[in-house]
Amino acid sequence: MKSLPEPKDRRELESLLSAFCDGNLDVAQQKRLAEVLREDTEARRFYLHYIDIHLDLAHRAEIEKLIPLAPLIPPRKPRPWNWTAGVAAAVVAILAVALWPRSTNQQTAADDVLVEQAPEPVAFVSRADSVTWSHPAPATPGLRLDAGAPLDLDSGRLRIDFFDGTAVTIVAPSTFALEDGSGIGLKAGQLIVHAAESSSGFAVRTPEASFVDIGTKFAVNARVGEATQLLVMEGEVISTLFSEDGAPLDELSATSGQFLSLDRVGGIVRSELDPALFAEMLSPAPLPLRIPKEYVAAVLADAPLGYWRFEGTRDGLAPDTTGNGRDVTILGNAHLEGTPDNQAMVFDPEDEMRGLLVATPFEAFKTGHAYSLELWMNPQNDDLGGLSTLIEVDAESIDEVRKRPPSYRVMAIECMSGDPNHWFRAPPASIGFFHRIRTQPKERPDFDKWKKRNGDDGRKFHNPDQHRKHRNDGVHDKKDWKKHWRGKGGWDGKRDHESRVYSMRRYTPGTWHHVVAVREPSRVLLYLDGKLEAETEATSDDNLADLRLVIGRYSLAGGKFGRAFTGRIDEVALYDRALTAEEIASHFRLVGPQ
Repeated sequence: MKSLPEPKDRRELESLLSAFCDGNLDVAQQKRLAEVLREDTEARRFYLHYIDIHLDLAHRAEIEKLIPLAPLIPPRKPRPWNWTAGVAAAVVAILAVALWPRSTNQQTAADDVLVEQAPEPVAFVSRADSVTWSHPAPATPGLRLDAGAPLDLDSGRLRIDFFDGTAVTIVAPSTFALEDGSGIGLKAGQLIVHAAESSSGFAVRTPEASFVDIGTKFAVNARVGEATQLLVMEGEVISTLFSEDGAPLDELSATSGQFLSLDRVGGIVRSELDPALFAEMLSPAPLPLRIPKEYVAAVLADAPLGYWRFEGTRDGLAPDTTGNGRDVTILGNAHLEGTPDNQAMVFDPEDEMRGLLVATPFEAFKTGHAYSLELWMNPQNDDLGGLSTLIEVDAESIDEVRKRPPSYRVMAIECMSGDPNHWFRAPPASIGFFHRIRTQPKERPDFDKWKKRNGDDGRKFHNPDQHRKHRNDGVHDKKDWKKHWRGKGGWDGKRDHESRVYSMRRYTPGTWHHVVAVREPSRVLLYLDGKLEAETEATSDDNLADLRLVIGRYSLAGGKFGRAFTGRIDEVALYDRALTAEEIASHFRLVGPQ
């Protein structure tokens, strides 16, 4: 192993770090440690290495006693929830971040004080029914929650959604603690988990047991002095029982419809329990978007090509408020939700083909000139999902449109994934907007040959490994993409230019956001909640195209390539001109933060 470069004064640094790890660092030593780390790069590297070894040794004795789970589960070790260790680990993590040196332009007179930095949130409140709890903030939908110390739920029912899509409902009285997005500790109480596909291995840990999900829905009751109970509604769960010192005593798998009872005297036994004893999953609280009549009047006064308010359906279509006749076709399980006079379109995760399509084309749309697309969106999670796309489809009927892949995508607005390691590299939980310009049409190849080569849903065509080579400055690697077809006039990485921008601020799942994408003749601009977030240059052209608008997904293709949105969308408007910054800010002010 390559040795680390030596810091300037290793002996002093080792002494300070030893005191820090033992919890004996006084104020003067804190100041000195922060000073050393700021001034010496090698000291910072040594510090990280030292802390990593310390944490590894602190837990190794316990970890070595544990056994691996069944091969079907991703590699992780089962363990009961240690409440003291959980709190201590959270404190160590906060202090470790706080000790990191700041740049010189951020130093103030308070440099000798160690400032705690808040950890990254891992979940948010999506519903709270008559909740009182120990958290300092009220339990309101949209409240972001960090991993860390236990929380007491004194009354009511609480639904928490992790950013990967896993939902947990907790029933009072309960004491629980969120882990790093991969699980939850339950000291006492009741909860039910609906794990997302992407989070197989999500765990519930009680003081005497752990329950690891293989997919996808299960409930746990943990009561002091009583046996812990498990009910599996869907999928499979691996249950592990532990002794008081953390050694595994027994392990058993349960599948859909099965009950288990666990205690250290009787072990793990299959039982016949009443399902009514377990918690029920709460649906997310419907958060209506309060739109005043002044907002509607302002949008209509700005003369949109189409304006979809989603306040009802007519003959199975969501009508165009402008009266231009471009009504929305509802695909999959997308549906309206809300009161009769205030509704929004809901996109549930169960149907991957959910979405909306304005089948009547916008004829002779000037792709290289000005346009704007405005909408309100409330994502349920921070998964990658398309908000709206303008596409050209070489098809006559609605059935052909739904079956064929898009031949040319002029623009797209998307919610980018909150996972910093996601294959689509973009700022986590940002809004992305891109505009593409076609320079010369190409003949459309035979569609049957396209399906044979790329699969019915485009999955072969959509290769994440190639996306990893995609640079986020709006330029694609032509070597990777030049052989790819995207239909008539399709972008193949050689002749089309793409302008791409991302918001600097993150969107918040469970919260309504105002999003406006603007294409000017020489610029593309992105606005979030009334403020300009990003802009970049755009190449102009004089192409005309017949385009259709897709809402709630990136593509009409199935599978992951469709990138379907999960959450709510409302008040969508498309303009054939660039809205001004003043108009956008005015629209947002009429509604205000939600």
